[in-house]
Formats: sequence, structure tokens, C-alpha cells
Amino acid sequence: NYAPPRIHIGNPKEETTVLTRQDWRYSGPKGKGWTSDARGKWLVTIEQTGPYDIKVLFGKEQDQASADITVQVGHDLFHAEVPAGKSEHIFQNVTLHAGEQTIDIKIVEGKVERGPKMVYITQKTQGATAP
Repeated sequence: NYAPPRIHIGNPKEETTVLTRQDWRYSGPKGKGWTSDARGKWLVTIEQTGPYDIKVLFGKEQDQASADITVQVGHDLFHAEVPAGKSEHIFQNVTLHAGEQTIDIKIVEGKVERGPKMVYITQKTQGATAP
């Protein structure tokens, strides 16, 4: 009965939490592990409900193609289309809700579906704006 430890997000002592592929719970495709087209989910605990920035970094398979990014945190869903040539996107001032959550990030570029390389989640102070 092993329950993997959850990553805490929104702790006042650490305003930015970094999620990497080494931290995720692998979800496919079979036999791919941490390869560029692998997918995974992070088990997290959001300590405080409030605004956060979610910065998603990913590798580009095709520089000429745009990428669709979907971020799911618990029941909340965020979506963006990233122009060709870009390999990161920031979802600014999204509301995350306190409690145990699963974070699932999917990047679709043409027919290729994969997870991100890294994710930075930064808790925003009320009324603050992103730089």
C-alpha cells in the first residue's frame, strides 16, 4: 500500500514550485518512460486557493507547427494555442483550488501528443500582475 508523496504548491515559504518528468506518475505510451513523447501526471496538494501563473516548457517536434496545450488541475481546465517556433507558454493568474489535486498537461503538435519538459507554478499575491 504505497502512496507516493504529493508535491506541495502554494506554500508561503516557496512561491514557485517546479514540476519535472522525474516527479510525474507515468501514464503512457507504453514503454516510453521519460522520452520526448511520454505523458505523465503529477500528484499535488494545493495549499492555498488563489491566483497562480503556470509556465509550461516543452520541446518542439516541428518548428513550423503550432502547439495546443491543455492544463488540467483537478476539475479546472486551461487551454492555449502556442504559435509555431515557441516552446513555452504562461497561463497567467489562473485560479487553483486548495486540496489534493492531479495535474495533467497535454501538448498536441500535429499528430504528436506528449507531456511538457518542465512546469513552473508560481503563487501570485492578491492584486499582483505578471512581469
